[in-house]
Amino acid sequence: KSVLISMGGSDKYNITSKVVNSLIKKNIDFDVNLVLGKLNNNQKGISKLISKNPNFHMISNPSSLIPLMEESIIGIITFGITVYESAICNLPTIVISHSDENKKSAKFVEEYGFMSYAGKYNEINYNQFVETLLDLINNKKELKKMQKTCSQIDGLGPCRVAAIIKKL
Repeated sequence: KSVLISMGGSDKYNITSKVVNSLIKKNIDFDVNLVLGKLNNNQKGISKLISKNPNFHMISNPSSLIPLMEESIIGIITFGITVYESAICNLPTIVISHSDENKKSAKFVEEYGFMSYAGKYNEINYNQFVETLLDLINNKKELKKMQKTCSQIDGLGPCRVAAIIKKL
């Protein structure tokens, strides 16, 4: 099992590097898959960061996150559609927001229990964030609970919306 890190197509606030820097300080014994979108301008910097650590694997612009989600024990992602995709894959997530709007939405969605909201990118202590991540990885009971609540998201929302539109 691995940890998935995906901060969207551009990661304009370089959140991936902040998380990776803090993870590198720990002697982790699991793999970390770093997904970098096609608009990520820090690929060279991240590659340099992880070059001496075989636990980190960089994946550039994959066509789908689904296979990576299915092989992961937990995801670290920014708030957006990926939150719901990870729930459909039964992947517990820790979510970071990159805007005040996403901060509000993430706090609201956190109440359902399938994700944990870490905070807005510029308000996070990333060393403490990694401690929280490691605690969660080792808390099998909490991970199972989060996986179970993922089933609240069935992936059929677009079909339901289409059905309502058709009735109009």
